[in-house]
Amino acid sequence: MSTKFEHNMEHKIRWLLPEKTTSNQIDHMLINRKRMNMIKDVRSFRGANAESDHILVRAKTNIKKIDTKVKETKRTEELNVKETRKRYEEKVNRQLTNERETNNIEIKWNKIKQSLMDSAGKAIGRSNRERKKGVDR
Repeated sequence: MSTKFEHNMEHKIRWLLPEKTTSNQIDHMLINRKRMNMIKDVRSFRGANAESDHILVRAKTNIKKIDTKVKETKRTEELNVKETRKRYEEKVNRQLTNERETNNIEIKWNKIKQSLMDSAGKAIGRSNRERKKGVDR
């Protein structure tokens, strides 16, 4: 990953012989290909006194934390109970009979969908399922 970025040669050197005659790029940053776009820059810094012939390598990253979202789902297993199913069917029928007739198929579909969703929310309830927290997906 460290050879991808443009820098002066002295900022690319990762290893230096004590006599300062031979240098090499033997220390690299390894990262998963999926997260490669998180790395913004990689370079070496000679100033760090680490009592070693290796030179400090630093990577600038751009990590975004993703917020946890709560997904609202219907408890459809409640429809297996006869009383709940009957209550749901009554609510759907009541909402659909109150609607005006229209010739537009999109409007019809949206009304049917909305009545099904509203009736499900009232008759069988909702459950919140929290998604896992993470750095990226």
